Amino acid sequence: MRIFLGILIIGSLWDLVTSFLGIVGLLGVTNLNQGNIGIYMTAIVGSALILGLSISTKDIWSECETNIIYLVLKVVHVAAIIFDAYTSFLGTAQNILLHDSRTAFLTIGLEEAWEMTNVEQKIALLFVTVLVTISPIAFSTLRD
Repeated sequence: MRIFLGILIIGSLWDLVTSFLGIVGLLGVTNLNQGNIGIYMTAIVGSALILGLSISTKDIWSECETNIIYLVLKVVHVAAIIFDAYTSFLGTAQNILLHDSRTAFLTIGLEEAWEMTNVEQKIALLFVTVLVTISPIAFSTLRD
């Protein structure tokens, strides 16, 4: 089980990276430069918050229904998972699968990413997106 938990930690860190890349792409950054530091910080904080929510899945969902803070966290958690899957998909598609080895970010949307990939790439992209998105959730559930 320790090995599996270690692999889930690696998957969770990769989720953080792909979410960061997806958020940077969504915010329109195409070149790595100091002028975009605010966007990078926003992407770092946003992807870290998403990871924090996902790693806290068990705690968030095990609390009673009457605690208003946890009710709000549950709604935010569901939205964060959906956004995480979206940004991880885009981050993987834009900067790993379709990247052309430049020191720049590729900024394309969901539709363009889907159109630019073949069937095998679509399957791999969806599979990897699901795995990295559920890694911190699975870690949260299995760590105790």
